[in-house]
Amino acid sequence: GWGRSPTLGVFMELNGNALVSWEFVRDYGDFEEPQMDKVINLINWISAKAETIAQRELVNKQRTLDVCGNGTPRIYLPVIPVTEVASVTIDSTHLFAIDPVDPTEYHVNPKGGIITRYNYRWPTGTYNIRVVYTAGWTIADMPAEIRKACLEAINTAWSRQNDQSYGVQSKTMPNGVNVSYEPRLSPDVYGTFAELRLGLV
Repeated sequence: GWGRSPTLGVFMELNGNALVSWEFVRDYGDFEEPQMDKVINLINWISAKAETIAQRELVNKQRTLDVCGNGTPRIYLPVIPVTEVASVTIDSTHLFAIDPVDPTEYHVNPKGGIITRYNYRWPTGTYNIRVVYTAGWTIADMPAEIRKACLEAINTAWSRQNDQSYGVQSKTMPNGVNVSYEPRLSPDVYGTFAELRLGLV
């Protein structure tokens, strides 16, 4: 998603770790085209915040991971869900120029991110196993609860920016009424991203 700032004439772009699209936020958050650049900034902000809370990357892409063999049949991948394991290579020389392990020798649990070797253990070593795999969600298949949490955070941040309450926990309105605000992320939004850390989403 791209947007042109009406004042600066510059383009805004979704970061590569964006969890929702401008079109989704526009349609379900009731935003309009002139607001696109500011909304994209908020999408980038909440996407980065989500990964920080989850303590892992969330967006689908190919990754190369060097892991230490632990002498058990299992390797645990840090990013899930796993959509493809391109290769698993064992090489104590760390050149990784030899033939990869035959895919028929192991099983991949996509949701858990676990590669289990059928009849062997992964040899013990220091970063002696290289896994080339693709994992994470695309914007199109992002779980509904993640999209909902992003939308809630964006709507809240937008409202606070517009009434100068962003980052303020309470303020007194001109009519004397005191209004309280939650911290930047509501407990529900924070909880959704925290569950990602535990693999519950």
